[in-house]
Amino acid sequence: MIPGLFVFAMTTSVRHQHRAPDASAAVAEVAPLDLEASADRLDQFPQLIQALGAATPTVRQALAKEINDVLVAMRFPGHESEESELVMQALGSKVLHGLVDAQGRSCRKEAVETMMAAGFPHALLLEPDDIAFARQYRPATSHERRDESQLQPWELSARDARRTGAGIIVASQLITAVLLAVFGASVGVWVAMALAFVSALFLAGRLAFVRPRELNLATTGTLGFFTLGVPLLVAAFANLGVASVASWGLGIGLFVAITQQFAPRADPPRPGDWDFPPDRDLW
Repeated sequence: MIPGLFVFAMTTSVRHQHRAPDASAAVAEVAPLDLEASADRLDQFPQLIQALGAATPTVRQALAKEINDVLVAMRFPGHESEESELVMQALGSKVLHGLVDAQGRSCRKEAVETMMAAGFPHALLLEPDDIAFARQYRPATSHERRDESQLQPWELSARDARRTGAGIIVASQLITAVLLAVFGASVGVWVAMALAFVSALFLAGRLAFVRPRELNLATTGTLGFFTLGVPLLVAAFANLGVASVASWGLGIGLFVAITQQFAPRADPPRPGDWDFPPDRDLW
């Protein structure tokens, strides 16, 4: 045997002997690859982001937890390129800005950390502002989170106005029912007015018991407008003017309840408030 060849063969053999244990140890330290779970995350994440659009503040907080859980799960091996693209789209649209779950975890920060965990080259796609936010963000204390759940000064004022309006609506419906009984309304009139009564009482309940920041006044006002028209039609076609009392009461009640919405706010808007800027950062 050629001496040089013998030395080369021995060196190669030694290298294999030293490399084999290291390779097996490295494989053991790598998380298991679950492509099915990764594919599920690719479907779930956009659905959660889309659900944020019409969600109330309470639902948004629950969605924030689910989004954070998915973002953390994305740090396991899988479809890194596809997942990184979805995360960057969410960061770019700023839909995660100001989104915090009940534990105080910022979805924007979790998204940044997920991109960091994806490594090169995905982490290079992050914007400097997002990186700076993740570094500086500190979750609110439990005391601050409790304060967030309490009614703000403007909500207390709005609640009082809306409950007053709800009282007017309920009283007007009861008065109308008594007047219809006194004047001997027909069965057809009672059927038509029953629909108006139920709708008006539903609106009154929403005004009285739904938290001001969670009540969609546009939907409430639209439903109230159509409900208001039923007694007027009954009064016109049945020649029974007392039916219009329900319409007058509903109109006055909605006016009292809704006009307070446009009063000046004493406290600055917070995430979830109707006038909170969508692109404002939560620091």
